[in-house]
Amino acid sequence: MRIAGIVTEFNPITYGHLYLINKIKKEYNMDSIVTVMSPNFVMRGEPAIISKIERTKMALKSGVDLVLELPTIYAIEAADIFASRSVEILNNAGVTDLFFGAECDDIKILTNIAKAELSKEYNKFLKEYLKNGLSFNTASKKALYQINQNYEDVLKEPNNSLAIEYIKAIISNGYNIEVHPIKRVDSGYFDKLKKNTLIQSASFLRDELKKKKPNKKYFPYDLKNIEKHVNEDYFELIKYKIISSSLDDLRSIHGITDGFENKLKSIKEFKDYDTLVNDLVSLSLFETKSLTKVS
Repeated sequence: MRIAGIVTEFNPITYGHLYLINKIKKEYNMDSIVTVMSPNFVMRGEPAIISKIERTKMALKSGVDLVLELPTIYAIEAADIFASRSVEILNNAGVTDLFFGAECDDIKILTNIAKAELSKEYNKFLKEYLKNGLSFNTASKKALYQINQNYEDVLKEPNNSLAIEYIKAIISNGYNIEVHPIKRVDSGYFDKLKKNTLIQSASFLRDELKKKKPNKKYFPYDLKNIEKHVNEDYFELIKYKIISSSLDDLRSIHGITDGFENKLKSIKEFKDYDTLVNDLVSLSLFETKSLTKVS
């Protein structure tokens, strides 16, 4: 029995997701499709724009046979933890084949990079760069560049990076799962509106849903009467948490490290969510997602 597994947020579900599901059904001899899906908070730590219940209903309508929930503690984590826990759940569910969309669909290249990141040589270079004060992301890219300069272009694309984390999880844990990268079509991860196609990026669709009259044609399902959740909805709660909490309280929150609690307490004016994020980014000491983990 062959069971296809996909890791998703469906935030929201797009025509690109339907393309992936339909391609699995038509071109691969799978007995069923299982997805592990982020719950009401997603990988960037943001609230999912549509509840996990509504997204589950849409996934089942789209041809997925079983939806498993990725616990929030893993869903909001960095890509390596997000990927490893997702693959672990799929493996425990009996998945035999993992499918994912990526800008690079060359499994040999993706696997070589994954193996490189698991090598002693990579870790040696990584430690050296980290000692020199570089961020982990920068140090990692430089370490890989030392191994193979051709990897740089592949790693510029976010879906390729996540694909590599999936493969690393499979290799590291010895899972008997075959990997199938499916090349993304039409719209890239960060793209805004792409003309002459229904396949739009999830980030574009989230922005579209914030409008009073979003363009319905880009959404596979009618979302008119479904409650939406956006970052701004949580601004007052975040503001209250920052103002009312002591440094020790903030420090105890999962994901608050490297003195970021001091930066949170240094904010004197709370205008709106975007201004707060921009103020924190301007301090240039931590990634933006650290704020979202406070919520």
